[in-house]
Amino acid sequence: MKHLYFAAVLAAVAAAGPGRAAGCPAAVESAALAAHPGSRITECEREHENGTTTYEVELSLPSGRKIDCEVAPDGTSVLTEEPVAWSDVPPAVAQAFAAAHGAATPKSVTKQTASDGRVGYEIEFKEGGKKKEVVLDASGKTGHCPEPKPGCICPMIYAPVRCDGGCTYPSACAAGCASATGCVPAGSTE
Repeated sequence: MKHLYFAAVLAAVAAAGPGRAAGCPAAVESAALAAHPGSRITECEREHENGTTTYEVELSLPSGRKIDCEVAPDGTSVLTEEPVAWSDVPPAVAQAFAAAHGAATPKSVTKQTASDGRVGYEIEFKEGGKKKEVVLDASGKTGHCPEPKPGCICPMIYAPVRCDGGCTYPSACAAGCASATGCVPAGSTE
């Protein structure tokens, strides 16, 4: 039985083709690979959060570095996430973090690049014995976005919107559930 399972897994991987992952929608694969030419998909996982389905795609770049991409099922709205050293964070981000969190030491930093070119830095740290996380844009402004209210139900339509404060939500409905204001379609220049 083990051999049969192993053979089925090997067949699925072989059928996926070079650089691809079994079970990953073609539109998702295409978007991730187009955003990072020469990369290879090492993992593709379906995620469902706040009424929205996305795929987290792990890529191995030609340099050997690993990065993650968040992609909508139709292949739109790629968000690339890659670990970076604290020393590679822009000075404005480091200064804003120090001003808000004093002597707290970052445990990890992830650079987040949206398909529209916006960059943010997700910083994980400990403060007062508790694990915390903050997202700052490249100028050091907080990217903290209010979460949609519990019990607020939205249709499963992925049409991202960008709102005041640089917050991005998977849909206008989700933004409304979070009482976000000044929302426009993500990627627009309004």
